[in-house]
Amino acid sequence: MIPQNELLASLALSSRPGVGAATYFKLFNHFGEVEKVFSASFAELKAVPEIHSEVIRSIREFNGWKNLEIEIEKMRENGVNIIPWQDPAFPRNLREIHDPPPLLYVHGEIRKEDRLALAVIGSRFPTEYGIAVVEMITRDLVNRGFTIVSGLARGIDALSHQTALKAGGRTLAVLGSGIDIIYPRENAKIFSEICRRGAVLTEFPPSTPPAAENFPRRNRIISGLSLGVIVIEASVHSGSLITASLALEQGREVFAVPGRITSPRSGGTNQLIREGAKLVSRAEDVLEEILPSLDSELLAQILPSQRDGPVSKSTLVFAPDEEKIFNLLGEDPLSIDQIISQSGLSFGEISEGLLNLELKGIIHRLPGQQYCRSLGAKT
Repeated sequence: MIPQNELLASLALSSRPGVGAATYFKLFNHFGEVEKVFSASFAELKAVPEIHSEVIRSIREFNGWKNLEIEIEKMRENGVNIIPWQDPAFPRNLREIHDPPPLLYVHGEIRKEDRLALAVIGSRFPTEYGIAVVEMITRDLVNRGFTIVSGLARGIDALSHQTALKAGGRTLAVLGSGIDIIYPRENAKIFSEICRRGAVLTEFPPSTPPAAENFPRRNRIISGLSLGVIVIEASVHSGSLITASLALEQGREVFAVPGRITSPRSGGTNQLIREGAKLVSRAEDVLEEILPSLDSELLAQILPSQRDGPVSKSTLVFAPDEEKIFNLLGEDPLSIDQIISQSGLSFGEISEGLLNLELKGIIHRLPGQQYCRSLGAKT
């Protein structure tokens, strides 16, 4: 952790009118510490290339230190820490990109092991296929030791966070708003759980609304925190493709899950594959591509596979009703009414059987009381 005075100076400098990331880092690199920026004379500040006089006056006239101390203390009381770029706690992956944020507001805890991270992103309106793929790939990556990064948006973002938490793993959510603004509001419960078992973070000051222009900036942080980006269902105009492009600029791997050629929601992912993204259908495809690039520290974090292959019916013990239900299901979903009609079982028998099969991890429950077989689950 950096000294309190350096933290105060970092927050003060980043909030000065006309001071964006480029100006912040020019001043930091010139003086070596942000605190020295505020003790420098007008002439010393003027000696820094491309620093305008208006910015220098804004720095020289700043006297709101007490208010900043109060602001930092209030945020800490609410579980939020401010981590400047020069703080050792700043995420290493993100520090290394060419345009990192000067500081982060973090609710929760970013840990050293979160460097082994992959982003999972995609459509805000996924199909049943997309939902099943997200759950399968995310769960398997968590079981191998990866932290999951996403943007807390509706659809695949939220589902990737939920799946990571359900699998007992860690997840990081990056906001396009201030740390005190949950967007969309429907994800408030997920937000709270991520703060407890991972971290929610943003570069935007408190009270910043989720304006459209914030999200490309947010997307570079999603990819910057990660070793690679996995895109699952995205249209050709999706923001997920912006994140994929930023990932390539940052030297990150880009992975895409193929979809139906007739589905608009797969137009973007199929386009990424045509342009050279790695086609993936399971977590092992991601590992094959990414393992050779990992250093020894990250390799040591990879957990052994917790399974020897696809789930097979022969390895499980079924009650008669469960087997009948499982045999009815395939990759295309069936409603609970369809299962009742085709099985001849009662509603109570169906409900109990579906719950047991879901707990075994071989079927998925989808919105609208629909069910399908998990990808990889064989007869």
